[in-house]
Amino acid sequence: MTEIVETLHSELLAVAGVASAKVDVGNGATPAGVKVSLAPDADARRVSVEVQRVLAAHGVRSRFSSEEDDPPDAPPSVPDLVTPIPQPQETVSAPPMPVVPMPPSSVPSVRPPIPEVTSVSVDEQWDDLTVSVVLADGRRASRVVGFGTDELDAAIIAAVAEAVGESVTKVAMEWIEVDDSSVVTVVIKRSDGSLAAGAGVVRFGRAFAVGTATRSALQA
Repeated sequence: MTEIVETLHSELLAVAGVASAKVDVGNGATPAGVKVSLAPDADARRVSVEVQRVLAAHGVRSRFSSEEDDPPDAPPSVPDLVTPIPQPQETVSAPPMPVVPMPPSSVPSVRPPIPEVTSVSVDEQWDDLTVSVVLADGRRASRVVGFGTDELDAAIIAAVAEAVGESVTKVAMEWIEVDDSSVVTVVIKRSDGSLAAGAGVVRFGRAFAVGTATRSALQA
C-alpha cells in the first residue's frame, strides 16, 4: 500500500461515524475507489459529506462531486458511497416474572382494645353467689356459682370473658406480694386453645383484682 493510499485510508477512518474503510488501488498505485461502512449510530448524510471532502482533497472524484450526476445543491446519495452496518431486527422479549405467593404474615394481629373493668361485685345468697362484671362501655355479664374460692375465681374469669364476647377457661392463678401490695396473675385458655396471661394489683378487693387480671390476659 502506497503512502497516498495509507494516508487516504487513515483519514477516512478518522471521519466520525466511519466503522471501516477500504481503498481500491486497481492496477496502479493511486486510489481508484473506496468503500466505507458506517457505525450503527452514524449520521449517514454527514458522513457522506465528510468522506467526499476527504476524497476531493486527494484528487479522487466521486459521484457526489460529479456535476453531471447530481445538481450542486442536491444532497449526496448515501447508498452509492457507504454501506451501513445492518442492525439486528430480532426483538428479545423477557419471560414473564413468576408470581410468587407471599407467605402469611408471622406478625400476630393486634386485638381491638378491651374496655377497662369498672365493677366486679359478688352478691351472697342463701345457697349460692352471684358474680356481676361491668365494663367501661357498659357491657356486663353475671355468673351464679356455689361457695368456694376456686369456684368464685373461675366465675369472675368467665364473666369478664363473657362481657368481652369470648369464652375462656381458667388454667392457673398465682398470688404474690410486691412492696406491701398483692398482685394476682391469671392464666387462661381461649376457645382456639391458645394460652394468655395477665396480672392485676389488689386495690379494691380480691374479686376486682381477678377481674382486671383477666381483662389484661384477654387483651394480650
